[in-house]
Amino acid sequence: MAYSPEVTREILRRPAAQPPPGVTPNLINPENLRTSVVILSTLVFSISFLAVSIRMYTKWYVIRSVGWDDCKFCFLLGIKCVLRHATDFPRYLSFRMGDLASTV
Repeated sequence: MAYSPEVTREILRRPAAQPPPGVTPNLINPENLRTSVVILSTLVFSISFLAVSIRMYTKWYVIRSVGWDDCKFCFLLGIKCVLRHATDFPRYLSFRMGDLASTV
């Protein structure tokens, strides 16, 4: 059974069930973990960048022997750098089912 876009939007705006006693639902501006995710992502990226940099410095200048595994670490760090920026955009972090109504 297909609903019209207006009916679908109205269904998705309502809560799925009644909230527990003493809890007021906040459907307009719900709590999210956006700030925590950005901080943790930045911290993990900084630590991994530092670790790979120290490893590459040691392999390149001290041991003077760079292997395929070192190139793999640099490649994966580059991928992490690209993917990290995808999590910085707030619209990717605050997704709600009601936002799907505009795509129907």
